Amino acid sequence: MNKTAIKNFSIWARVKLREEMVTRAGFLGITENGIQEPLKASTREIQYFEIGADKPISIRE
Repeated sequence: MNKTAIKNFSIWARVKLREEMVTRAGFLGITENGIQEPLKASTREIQYFEIGADKPISIRE
């Protein structure tokens, strides 16, 4: 068993998972600075959040 390869993979996987969760939380309006309010264009079914992209991200419930 190659312990170095397992260790390197586990470090990579942990970092990758954290990065993906930060990105997904950002789509939901959750950032390091707090939780954003949905944009006024939101409805009960679809909420829009400003994430700094060209257009807002929509989340369907």
